[in-house]
Amino acid sequence: MCGRYTTELETEERELYQILARAEQNSSSMTMSNPTIQASVWTSNGHEVFPADFAAVLTAGAYTDIDAFLFRWGFSSSLGGKHCLLINARSESALEKPLFSAHFHYHRCVIPTAGFFEWAHNCMRADPTRKYRFNLPQTGMLFLAGFYRKSDQNPNETEFIILTREANDSMAPIHHRMPVILRKEHIEEYLLNTASAQLLLKETPPVLIKRLVS
Repeated sequence: MCGRYTTELETEERELYQILARAEQNSSSMTMSNPTIQASVWTSNGHEVFPADFAAVLTAGAYTDIDAFLFRWGFSSSLGGKHCLLINARSESALEKPLFSAHFHYHRCVIPTAGFFEWAHNCMRADPTRKYRFNLPQTGMLFLAGFYRKSDQNPNETEFIILTREANDSMAPIHHRMPVILRKEHIEEYLLNTASAQLLLKETPPVLIKRLVS
């Protein structure tokens, strides 16, 4: 799964910070009218992103131009009369679920990160003392596949979800799920072509490196 990620780079690459700045610029009118967005928007140095935070995503516009915007992480939903926040969707079944299917087909997005976090598990329980940061080798950038929708509770906000899949060997010792990771050269294909996007969900995930951070 993916329950926390970061936009703070550990390399000299600047592309991610350029995306963050562009997302803030495109969403400037929204942040001026919504103090909750202002409170969670980062500066150019990046930060750790939690569920319900506003974060940068890449999407395809009406004329297929790809641009960056600020969306809130998680679909607000009610299950059994209780409010909940859905932050992940299983790639193996998302296309079959009414809550997700149309959004995957028409509202895909890519989440630019500098790595994600996962906690080691003992007997199916997370160990808070063993937090790992996962990245790709030789780059600080990590792009995650997702989709978005207009918020049911606030029509001025847009919400996104991160897609997950079964973990590969580099992730499995820590957790049995991992986010769907896209190579940079596949971002446009994922956003603009639904058939290609479905195939990309099934691609063999890359080998990740991990580092204990707490």
